[in-house]
Amino acid sequence: MKYRSVQRIFLMACGLFVINMSLARQSHFQLWSERVFVQVEKEYGYAGAERMRKFHRVMVENINESVDVKLRVINDSFNQLPWVADDKKHQINDYWATPLETIATFSGDCEDIAIAKYMALRMMGISRENMQLAHVKVKRTGKPHMVLVYISRPDQSLDKQPLLILDNLDPAIKQGKERKDLRAVYLIDHDRNVTLLNYEGSQCSVFFTRKNVKAKKLTKFKKKMLVSNARYEQHNNGRPLFLVM
Repeated sequence: MKYRSVQRIFLMACGLFVINMSLARQSHFQLWSERVFVQVEKEYGYAGAERMRKFHRVMVENINESVDVKLRVINDSFNQLPWVADDKKHQINDYWATPLETIATFSGDCEDIAIAKYMALRMMGISRENMQLAHVKVKRTGKPHMVLVYISRPDQSLDKQPLLILDNLDPAIKQGKERKDLRAVYLIDHDRNVTLLNYEGSQCSVFFTRKNVKAKKLTKFKKKMLVSNARYEQHNNGRPLFLVM
């Protein structure tokens, strides 16, 4: 019995090693340490830790799937989160939460959800060149909104290819031209390059792109991510939980 127990533990360890090696080849993601979930439970309670476990499991189970599957799985996962306005959740306006905060508290507004999708897909191997955050307006209400845009060919002009919209208002991933309910205003990438859009009737085209814009919100969010990663690296064998945008 003792030999079998040792053998079983050895085989489990080998299995985890093989999984981790596979994940490392496919993406930036490596299995999180159990100490991560212990710390999350201290900060956010048992329910928060279980939500993080579920999210971690989603990444592990789909890490080697196609891009289409990864987009769908992450979009569906985060669209389950209830929408809560910043002033109700954080008692301030326009708060950009880290993915950890969004997942553990099981709520967020459109910015929180779009950013969390971006960060999760980055960990699953989707290049940052393939994604941008888009500030849009909901035509029916005129209210501002944020979605995540997937760009299949980042080397080509944005108005000469189909762009996929990952949004919490509409659960289905659709091409931008299909989202008649939204009017895109501008897109911003990881390098703070802002692309302004122009409309002529129903046709949308690129107006111009400004390089390295001083986007205070994005800069502040990156600093917050660095602080969050540093705090959790000590519980995750020196590795960050998420990549900084």
